[in-house]
Amino acid sequence: MKSLIALFLFITISHLTLSQNTHSRENRENRQNKVNPAPGNCLIEAKILKIKRKDNRNCETKRCIARIEILKVKGYGSAFPVKLVPEQRLKVRFTPSLNKTSELPGLKKKDTFEGTLRSKPVFNSNQTEFIITHYTKTSTH
Repeated sequence: MKSLIALFLFITISHLTLSQNTHSRENRENRQNKVNPAPGNCLIEAKILKIKRKDNRNCETKRCIARIEILKVKGYGSAFPVKLVPEQRLKVRFTPSLNKTSELPGLKKKDTFEGTLRSKPVFNSNQTEFIITHYTKTSTH
């Protein structure tokens, strides 16, 4: 019985140490890259797969929805609820316009961008809404 308890404690401590080392490595990489997203935010590189709405001029009052593919995760802020991986696809809402404006280059299908992805819990659900609050276009296809 004592050997089972000792084995259990050994496995638990090993797992905790490994988890802390992995988390510490991610934090070190974020600091080295000087990536410090705000709490609840994640910095990503992504590609537009589909834009749901044609009229995306005023995304602050209308819902501008797009389907994106994660290309790279550049950093996580504290309390970001999920771990994202390359090639993962998400439905996101854009708060900035997807059309070209004086401040923004606009985004179309197959364009890539770097952006700030904010997570927001959906009321009375265990789901999360993802919102792009800022983006910079990186390439056009």
